[in-house]
Amino acid sequence: PFWNNHFFDCDGVHVHAVSISAPDHSPNTDGWDPDSSRNVLIEDSWYSGGDDCIAIKSGWDCYGVDYGKPSVNITIRNVSCHG
Repeated sequence: PFWNNHFFDCDGVHVHAVSISAPDHSPNTDGWDPDSSRNVLIEDSWYSGGDDCIAIKSGWDCYGVDYGKPSVNITIRNVSCHG
C-alpha cells in the first residue's frame, strides 16, 4: 500500500468524518497528504496505521522546488491518529 489520500495541487478540499485503517506494520500508509495544496480542512476523522497520520508536503525533492507551490492554509481539527 501507499499513501491513502494524496491531494496534489488542490484548492478547497474538505475531509469530514473519514476513517482509515492500515496494518500497523505497513510502511508508506499515510492517512492524508496535502501536497502543494491550498485551503484544506481535515476534520472529525480517524486514522490507524503504520505511518504518518497527516503529512503536509510541498512537492518531492527537486521536483517540488521546480514546481514551486507550497501548501498553505491547512487546518486540521478533531482528528484521532493511532500508529
